[in-house]
Amino acid sequence: MKHKDFFLSTSKYLFSLALLCPAVPTTTYAQTISPSCYKNIAVQAPPQAIQSHLYIFIDHTSPVSERMAESIQSLVADRIRAGETIKIARLAPMVKGLYSELIFNANMDVEPGEYLLYNLRSADRESLMECLEKRGQEFREHFNSVLKNALKSTDPSIPRTDLLYSLKNLSEQIISKDETTSKTVLLVSDGLENTDSISFYQNNNIKPMLPRRELAKVKRKRLVADWKNADIYMVGVGQLKDSNQYVKPRYLNYLESFWKIYFSAGSGNVKGIGTPMLFINTI
Repeated sequence: MKHKDFFLSTSKYLFSLALLCPAVPTTTYAQTISPSCYKNIAVQAPPQAIQSHLYIFIDHTSPVSERMAESIQSLVADRIRAGETIKIARLAPMVKGLYSELIFNANMDVEPGEYLLYNLRSADRESLMECLEKRGQEFREHFNSVLKNALKSTDPSIPRTDLLYSLKNLSEQIISKDETTSKTVLLVSDGLENTDSISFYQNNNIKPMLPRRELAKVKRKRLVADWKNADIYMVGVGQLKDSNQYVKPRYLNYLESFWKIYFSAGSGNVKGIGTPMLFINTI
């Protein structure tokens, strides 16, 4: 394997969990990725060539078929690269002991570069390369495991979907605190808000709506998130609780229009709204 290709597959793990609501218990995930390889040889990591973040937000109340889950994993596979920070959050209404939580937060190791390698002792250079290979595999396996389990464990039987509040909370506690200007958000959700104050349902059916009127309600509730000019992708829009059924095309147009103007109102760059899937191979 060439050095360049090898180091593109390596990772730096900075695992942490954050609460998205006050007084919420923390879920513990096994820390299966080794500490930073640069710490092992007591040298400072090179400046990051890539300074970008990928955020994967999964609506716990949305249906996710096996085929959709596989497609989502394929969409983000190329983002496991040197210098990339990846965060996965699960969005859930505060019912039945559920809550929104950050379940994965890690960033890939940067490439050491020829200058650093040249100035290392042979033993340290060999140790670094072995460590990077090991941790690269650990990162990929742990990321894929967390993502797969989060997609598999969604529960469409939950009637309440407090999506807008969860997104506002995530934008304030995660996205706004990351200094990088290159941000990409992948939201996995049917897009069907259903709370006491804002609901896209009427008499247990999807209601016809005027997207701009609904957005005005969202603004009055101060639920427009600040997306900090992030590129936005959405997957799963319009898929009903029965994963084999979808919103009627007329209502689907309403939903798609609403989410486009919602993200745009919060300084988001809408790159694709999947109804339910995106017609692209990577993001």
